[in-house]
Amino acid sequence: MGGLRIDDLRINFSYSNAADSTEQESRITFYNLKESTYKQLYSIRLLPPYNVATVSAGYLYDRGLSNVFSGTIAWLERDAENGTITTTLHIGDRVKDSDPNWVEMSEKEISARQAVVQLANQMGMKAMNLWVIPHDMVLENINFSERGENAMRTLLSSLRREVPKLYWFQDRNKLMLAKGAEPRSDVGVIVKSPWTGLIGVPKIEEDRRLKVRMLMDTRVDLKGPIKFRGSKYIDESVDYTIDRITHKGDNRKDAFVTELECIPPDYQALSGSGRPSKTEFSQAGASRFAGASGRNREDRSAGAPK
Repeated sequence: MGGLRIDDLRINFSYSNAADSTEQESRITFYNLKESTYKQLYSIRLLPPYNVATVSAGYLYDRGLSNVFSGTIAWLERDAENGTITTTLHIGDRVKDSDPNWVEMSEKEISARQAVVQLANQMGMKAMNLWVIPHDMVLENINFSERGENAMRTLLSSLRREVPKLYWFQDRNKLMLAKGAEPRSDVGVIVKSPWTGLIGVPKIEEDRRLKVRMLMDTRVDLKGPIKFRGSKYIDESVDYTIDRITHKGDNRKDAFVTELECIPPDYQALSGSGRPSKTEFSQAGASRFAGASGRNREDRSAGAPK
C-alpha cells in the first residue's frame, strides 16, 4: 500500500516455475513507459514495502482478478529499439518470494478445524462444512512452508486417519469439505476441457510428457493433479501431474494464457534427453484482460535515469 500503482498500460509478463527447481523466472515489461514514471520506480527501489511488483489479471465474466505473481524487484532494464521504449522489471529469485499462493504454518499443537481454517484463510478462501472434522481432533507438530494447495492436500490426508471418507474441493473462493462412501468425481483435481479453457493442439513428447495450452488459470498447482476431458488428443483415463507452469500475458494482443507440462503416473524421463525443448503452440484467441501494478527495489543494470 502507498506505492506507485501503474494501470492501463501496454505490458506483457511471464511467470515460470518447474517442480524440479526452487527457482522461478518472472518479469514484467512495460512499453513506452513515461520517463517520469520510470524515475519514480527507480527512486523508490530501496524503500520496502514499495519495492514490490504485483501482476493481477483475470477474464471478465469469469472469476475476476487474481494474483498471477508478486514479489520484490531484483532489477530494472530500460531499452529503446525501433522507436519502442521498454522497461523490464525482473521479479525476485525464489518461488516463495513471488508466489502469491505460498502459505506458512508452524504449530506444536492446534485444533484440526482451526488448522484447516488458517490454511484456507492464507489461500484466500473460506473453509466450509467444518462439521465433518471432529471438534475435539487435535494435531501436533504441524509445519508448512509451501504452495497452499499442496499444504491443504497434506493436511487433509493426515485427517483421513480419523475421518477416512474426507474429501475436499474448491468452489470459487470457498474450500468445501465433504465426506461420504465414495469420493466425488475429480474431487480436488483441476479438470480442463475445450469448454473450460483448453486451447490449441497439445503435444505429447517422446517420453510421454504432455504439453498443453489454456486460457490463463492461476488455480493450477505445481505438482498437483489434473485431468483432461473432451479432447480427441488426450487420453481421459490418464491422471496427470503438473510438472511445469508458465503464465504469459500481453494486453497489447489481449492474449493471456497458461502453458503446462504434465507427466503421467508412470513417467520416466528419457536417459540423457534432459528437459524437452520449448514448444511453440498455435495461436488462439482470448477474452479481454485487466490489471497490473508495479513497484521497484534496486537497479543492477546500467539503466539509471539521467
